[in-house]
Parts: sequence; C-alpha cells; structure tokens
Amino acid sequence: QIIFDMRPMSLDDLGLEPALRQLISKMRERGMLDASIAVEGEEQKLAKYAEVSVFRIIQESLNNVSRHAGVKKAEVRMLYTASALAVTVRDEGKGFDPEAEPEFEAPEEEDFSDERDVNDAASRNSYGQYGLLGMRERAAIIGAEFNVLSEPGKGTCIHLRLPFRPNVLAAERDSGR
Repeated sequence: QIIFDMRPMSLDDLGLEPALRQLISKMRERGMLDASIAVEGEEQKLAKYAEVSVFRIIQESLNNVSRHAGVKKAEVRMLYTASALAVTVRDEGKGFDPEAEPEFEAPEEEDFSDERDVNDAASRNSYGQYGLLGMRERAAIIGAEFNVLSEPGKGTCIHLRLPFRPNVLAAERDSGR
C-alpha cells in the first residue's frame, strides 16, 4: 500500500483513467468512499509529471470527501477536449466556506513536542489544511487552473482545467506504456 501511495504502478503501466479506477475500487473495498468516474472525449496522453499531478489532485480530493464531507459518495468527471483536460470531483456533503479556509500556520515557536502528528488528519487541521494547499501547488506546477466551489450545507466541487501545451502532452518517448 505504501508503494501504491507513493506512485501507483498502474499509472505507468495502464495510464491515468485505469489508475483512477483502481484507486476508486480500493477506496470502495476499504469502505472509505463509493465514488463513480465518467470519462468523456478522446484521451490525450499526458507527460508523466502532469499525469502524476492530476492523479494526486483527484486522490486528495477523494480523500477529503472521505475524511471531511460527512458523506460516502462522490463523483469524478474527466472531459478531454481538443485544447484541455477538465476534471471535477463533486460531493453533496456538508461543504465549507473556501474563503474562510485557514492556510498553514506553524506555531510561533517550532515546538512540535505536544504529541500532535502532522501526518494525522486531525492534527494537520490544527496546523492548517495541507490538502487544498497541496492541490493548488500541484495545479500551479503543471499550469492548470484550480478552483474550489463549496458552501456550508451544499457540498463541494473541485475543478481542475489543464490546458494542453506541448510540455503537458506526452512526447513520443514518454508515451510508451
């Protein structure tokens, strides 16, 4: 499981969509989340760095639904157009106010001796929300637009739009799976 979490081999072997289907299947088997996935349009092979980033953003979005939304259902939609990949991850959970989202704030003195584990979700929230910040950073690195639409009581929709530029699409040598 640790190896899969670091870099799912199915991403290299099979591609983005099958790796996401495998992730969703594993989450369902563990009772974490019952998600669906729909893919439309003609798949474009992405450069590996872009593919990993899109996978990780979707993975973190689904983890956030499982941990925070108060529901066990989500839907992932991927739309390939001639110029971009659009991804949405939607849930009908409790939602939140994205404007009130706290950013990372370390304690004034870097004393982590109070037994809070920054790898634990509950403890992470006391230091700020790494999940959304990490997704935003990944999106920026690959030149994608990232938006969070949410309201308390009305669920959450994560939207990612990755324009196809030459460096985002897989080169001939990069596409041999």
